[in-house]
Amino acid sequence: MAVEKQAKGELPEIKGYAVLSTEVEREALKKSTVRVIEWARAHKVQTIVAGGFSAKPAVTFLMYVWDRLHPGEEKPRVFSLGDIAKREDAALVIEKSMPALVERLHNPLLIFEEHAVTGATIKRDRETLREVARKNSISSRIHTGALFRIIQKGKKPAELSVYGMETANILQSPSWATERGAIMDAVKFGEWTREEVKDELAVFRQLDTELKRLAGEIKK
Repeated sequence: MAVEKQAKGELPEIKGYAVLSTEVEREALKKSTVRVIEWARAHKVQTIVAGGFSAKPAVTFLMYVWDRLHPGEEKPRVFSLGDIAKREDAALVIEKSMPALVERLHNPLLIFEEHAVTGATIKRDRETLREVARKNSISSRIHTGALFRIIQKGKKPAELSVYGMETANILQSPSWATERGAIMDAVKFGEWTREEVKDELAVFRQLDTELKRLAGEIKK
């Protein structure tokens, strides 16, 4: 989609899809998300933990689609680890700053990422939550999942409880997203116009609008 040039720090008026600009990208997101949701329902997942920052919009879309397919049904509660899991004292920080998450570790829980290659990050997050559970004498059931499991030559694929799609590339067509290694990495959305955009909140609003629209296209 062509985007007209605009003053630095401003966003153009967007009609249609601008961030999720390719049809193959949108179809991959829809199919992968539906598969993950049905798996989560079958395994009675009650808590979803977004791993890295790119997982946050992926989980947001997951919730929009859940509402679309199963309106009125109680959805899992969502938490986000962000950069916490990178800290050496991650377990202690979670224990002290996220008591609501700690209380829910005895229920089926899914750590979720947008994509996984080797699974090292999601494995780290799982071990961190298991440590928290052990320290609090909680018998935990922690699953791992991603929208896309990426297969790369010479690398052992990530071991996941569930994934929406397996592919050698995140998408099957070239786009700004594949060049940067993520479909919905919110940290990098300032680049999608090929211009410097300082109003990050406006970009997030555009993305959220597109995710809602895309969820509404899924047939019940």
